Amino acid sequence: MADNGEYRPLYERDFAEWCAQQCALLQTPGLGTPDWDNIREEIEGLAARDRKELRDSLVTLIEHLLMMDQAQSSDPVGDWQETIWNRQLKIEVLLDQSPSLREHVSGMIDKGYRLARGNALSWFEASAPQRHAEIVAKMSETCPYALNEILGSD
Repeated sequence: MADNGEYRPLYERDFAEWCAQQCALLQTPGLGTPDWDNIREEIEGLAARDRKELRDSLVTLIEHLLMMDQAQSSDPVGDWQETIWNRQLKIEVLLDQSPSLREHVSGMIDKGYRLARGNALSWFEASAPQRHAEIVAKMSETCPYALNEILGSD
């Protein structure tokens, strides 16, 4: 007999239904026992997802700030500026929803700068190879931006 999934726990078969069921169990004592192991795992995952989203947005934002600093008239500056604004807004929303993430921002910037710098240099290497060596020499090894510049709060 083929496994049609009916023997797997609800958590594995239908995540949305599992969420609804767990909410009902948490709201109505005596209805049943919540699936504590998976609830804990999901909550941990949500927190990790928000930290990753913040880190990824900071890296992309810094990458585009770096590219703007090296821009010439032939570069897609408008696209970079739009990305910067979008990421600043996304970060602002994340920090408003989860203020405790603010304590992680500086560390994420310190760690993410190297990746952002590498991404920006890769873009210039592919798109402007004649300028690449000059840009590598000019681009700081450490993050040159203050927190308020990155977050757009100045």
